[in-house]
Amino acid sequence: MIFDRLSYFGTRLSEGFSSPIEGASYLTDAAVGKVRIRLGDYYVPPSDSTVLQESWDVLIVLDACRYDSFVEQNPFEAPCERRISQAPNTRPWFLKNFVWVPPEAVSDIVYVTANPKTAEALDDESRFCRFDRVFETHWNSSVNSVLPEELTDIALDRADRFPDKRLVVHYLQPHGPFVGADEPSLHMHQYQQLRRGEVSLETVLRAYHSSLSRVLTEVERLVDGISGDVIVTADHGESFGEAGIYGHPPWANSDRLLYVPWVELEGEGNQPRYETRALESNRDVTTDIKEQLNSLGYH
Repeated sequence: MIFDRLSYFGTRLSEGFSSPIEGASYLTDAAVGKVRIRLGDYYVPPSDSTVLQESWDVLIVLDACRYDSFVEQNPFEAPCERRISQAPNTRPWFLKNFVWVPPEAVSDIVYVTANPKTAEALDDESRFCRFDRVFETHWNSSVNSVLPEELTDIALDRADRFPDKRLVVHYLQPHGPFVGADEPSLHMHQYQQLRRGEVSLETVLRAYHSSLSRVLTEVERLVDGISGDVIVTADHGESFGEAGIYGHPPWANSDRLLYVPWVELEGEGNQPRYETRALESNRDVTTDIKEQLNSLGYH
């Protein structure tokens, strides 16, 4: 486990310094950002516990979902608890919860993921009962993402095929590019535009909340179609300029990034209430993870 952690940090350093200018800029942003977080009273230490220490049959993960945004749009009668995430970014969150743990702790898990960052962090898929790379088979080229409707369909199938296994369903929304019905799709470059004043904060927030609304509709459909103890949560939150932080950089231990929703539900076990709205004609089967990550704002 210690070797895994050293290997991870070594990889991050090598990526950060692939270009001297880029590396220096990254380190400067991180140093200044950490000071701003402390001075602005945004700092929150990451949680030391893991999601595996909780009791659940199905874990539904929303990507980059803020706690306060979820509370505003919570579609369930069950209350939303505020939890602290293990990391402000998907890769370290996934490593801490599912990789830097004994293999037997995840051997009964079917992990269905739309986020290529999870696969990038995983060196041995056999530790899971099954690891579904949905981003390779259901990538939608019109929005540079995996539509939540597609992921729900696959998750319902896996729940039916593996009724005696735990299920993790990792949606890509509300992470950008935003796929809300009421807003044009926006790339993660929106934060660069936001910094420069080329797009308004109101526009970005409207697109983000619209994307969250769309994925929550699918989460409801999934809960209706599965049984057992269900948890709805997020890997991390999102920052829209608070303390000068945009997006979810891995060094930013801010409350906006570490406060995540936590809703405990009981699966209804009913049939889906409506059919998928996925656009089959725009599906792009690809295994180019680097290209997908670039479209998600990771460079």
